Amino acid sequence: MMDSPVPDGKERFLTAPMIAALAVSTLLLALNYLAFPEFGSFGNENSIQWLISSWNKQTDYEHGWLVVPIIIFMLYHARKIIAQAPRRMDWRGLILFIPAIMLLMLSFRVGQPRVAVGALPLILLGGAWYLAGPQTARLCAFPLLFFWLCIPLPSFQQATVGLQIIATELGHWGQASSGWTPICRAPISALPADTGMPSILQEGAAACVP
Repeated sequence: MMDSPVPDGKERFLTAPMIAALAVSTLLLALNYLAFPEFGSFGNENSIQWLISSWNKQTDYEHGWLVVPIIIFMLYHARKIIAQAPRRMDWRGLILFIPAIMLLMLSFRVGQPRVAVGALPLILLGGAWYLAGPQTARLCAFPLLFFWLCIPLPSFQQATVGLQIIATELGHWGQASSGWTPICRAPISALPADTGMPSILQEGAAACVP
């Protein structure tokens, strides 16, 4: 009696339970990202609406409109390699998937849409790793994580004020203690009161005048 042929990887992967799991997972993700208007200035936007509305000139993230088509193109370009990769369930994918789901839940708690949309590529990547194996996840990693480039981040300008103060204090201390000739000799007659510059920076700038 002849043995029955062994089904190929695609047939083993696309079983009825697998299709049902993918459909349910897609529905749950769509609900979390599209059905809950919890974000925005008035709390009337879902995370995807907030993301799209933030792609504007004021945030310097106008390039966000290009990121999603680029991701789609990269996945389409690698479709044959992805289809040929051996697929098997890998429990290690849950190490990435579960924390990403927790980040999504946390985003609603703290009211931060950045956390929700930032968790999306991790959820997709962890899900691909768990359902299809590490090789598929490795091929999808760069296109999915490329999504992070379109998520507006808060300005980091104020975070550098502390470093500016430290640098100014060190320069002023070094000049006063060693008698060095000031390097900067640009005359500074007065600084406007509305510059927003911390007073220690104004004092340090004035100290550079010979």
